[in-house]
Amino acid sequence: MLKRFLALSAWMLFFSACGESQSFSEPFYSSNVIYGEDNRLDIYEINNPLLLDYARSSVAIFRNRKLIKEGDTYKIKARPFKQVLGLCEGERFREQKIAADCSGALVGIDLVLTAGHCVRDTCSNKHYVFDYSFRIDNMNPYEVPAKNVYYCSKIIAREFLGGRDYAIVQLDRPVVNRKILPISKKANIAIGEQLFMIGYPSGLPAKFADGAYVRDISNENYFVTNTDSYSSNSGSPIFNKWTGEIEGVLASGEDDFEKPAGKQCQVSKRCAEEECRGEYVTRASVILAGLVPEK
Repeated sequence: MLKRFLALSAWMLFFSACGESQSFSEPFYSSNVIYGEDNRLDIYEINNPLLLDYARSSVAIFRNRKLIKEGDTYKIKARPFKQVLGLCEGERFREQKIAADCSGALVGIDLVLTAGHCVRDTCSNKHYVFDYSFRIDNMNPYEVPAKNVYYCSKIIAREFLGGRDYAIVQLDRPVVNRKILPISKKANIAIGEQLFMIGYPSGLPAKFADGAYVRDISNENYFVTNTDSYSSNSGSPIFNKWTGEIEGVLASGEDDFEKPAGKQCQVSKRCAEEECRGEYVTRASVILAGLVPEK
């Protein structure tokens, strides 16, 4: 188990973000989404202020070469989604562009939680970007203000072995005016627990996905769910719908696309609720245990 020391102030900020697990008589937010369909939404389609705050604390992770600085703006070198993956007509979001490599979440004043395989062992080759999304006041997500772009100062903790796939990255400066997202301190999660996710599927601008639940809890390092996830959702925070806390980070899952019979183009692979291998999520308990300093 990877264990690191943090400065006392950083620890206090991190664990104040985690908070105590709570019980609610009503869900953290309300929706009418029915699982079984592709229920991903662009951020401008969300009108719940709590979820909008959460989306603002979602982080898109890019390789350095994909961003070009021009004055006070970074331009993102994105490619057409439909061309890169050869998508069929009717595939959702096919007219958008893709660029992000992974997803993450702000869990401390200068700390980002993501998947271990998203950062590997180096700190210098990634940008961490907020507000890579379609929003009402910004319909061009491929240009972001420089103030929303951060670098990695150091990797605080990282594991990528035996189903333990997570990393905590310290940014080059504190993040202001964004919510620090809480991590669950519960030791366990129950089958059937309702979940939602915010991330960057296939490298697209931010998407919110509802209607998921826990399918399997047999492994102590991860649980299995049925989120509408794609490759660059790796590192996406998986939230408990009732508490709003992060229950884990997306690590891996089912194949994303397939070719319909007789066609050369691709469509999203669709599975019934309990079919296919599911999506694997590194547990919050594993993440927190890896951050306990050695005595």
